[in-house]
Amino acid sequence: MDHFNSFIANAGLLEVSFLGDQFTWCNNHAGPNRIWLRLDRLLTNLSGSLAFPNLKLVHKPWILSDHCPLVATFQVPTRLPCSFKFFRQWIQDEDFSIIISRSWASDTEGPPLVKLHKNLMRCKSVFSKLQKQKKDAIHNQILDTSLQIHHLEVKLQAESNYDSLSELINAHQLLTSLLTK
Repeated sequence: MDHFNSFIANAGLLEVSFLGDQFTWCNNHAGPNRIWLRLDRLLTNLSGSLAFPNLKLVHKPWILSDHCPLVATFQVPTRLPCSFKFFRQWIQDEDFSIIISRSWASDTEGPPLVKLHKNLMRCKSVFSKLQKQKKDAIHNQILDTSLQIHHLEVKLQAESNYDSLSELINAHQLLTSLLTK
């Protein structure tokens, strides 16, 4: 490790500051054989740090690897309006028929294509709001589960026990399931 650190210094590289857990790798062994290290880093030179002064490295929670995912960010993303997409899972929603019936039951004036367009726009509005509510709920579950994983990892770093390890495995499975949704 000393050779690597001296190479970094001699090459004039700078380590980008990070947000998140201090460790980026775990050998995933149980008990006292569990090892946590910070192996993964983001390096830049002086030109890079001047070009991107707000560059940060985010250590995300472990999901499917023994290394945590790393995400480099350097600016706040701008949100662009997204196009409307119909999701097949809406058909299984208990309110689907009611939403469609109400959207199409309104009296709309104009030629048939104008009526069709207005009815579709009403459906789009309701489904977009519904999708946002569900997306926000899943997002909150992901955040809660990620926080739970972080707490369990900190707990395991301080004192290793099989109950916490089992909880951690279950939390990772839940997080994977939520991310799939």
